[in-house]
Amino acid sequence: MQKYYPMQGSRAWETSSFPVCKTFRISATDNSAAGTFPLLTIKKGSYILGWQAKVTTSFTSTGSATLILGFSTASMLSSAMAKTSLDATTDVLGPTKGQQAKPVFLTSDDTFDATVGTCNFNGGRADVTIIYVPPIAGDADATFPEYSLT
Repeated sequence: MQKYYPMQGSRAWETSSFPVCKTFRISATDNSAAGTFPLLTIKKGSYILGWQAKVTTSFTSTGSATLILGFSTASMLSSAMAKTSLDATTDVLGPTKGQQAKPVFLTSDDTFDATVGTCNFNGGRADVTIIYVPPIAGDADATFPEYSLT
């Protein structure tokens, strides 16, 4: 069992969920093919608060490549971004399609995907951060406070 430790002095050891931050790097190497690349799986029952990506090295392509990032099953996706908008001055990208920019509860496992469209990328790099609350309810030792509404 993975151990979670309380934040901000909480004494509620592993009795409630709290946000987790996962950070990783996407690297488009020479001739990164068009297609969908599953990068990180988040478990069913998690509550995704949001994600962002910071372009650190401009994305390049000999054609008109596009990039979509996000959780496809949860419909928490970015718009298709052309290589011209994926330069190192791009501050923060995130889910941008209207209602998809809201937090979402996962009813099944979902992957954070990078989808390259149209043609290959020759280079580029972005740092991605995902913030979510993992499920703990399935753990045998988990206990939860119960409050009466009477």
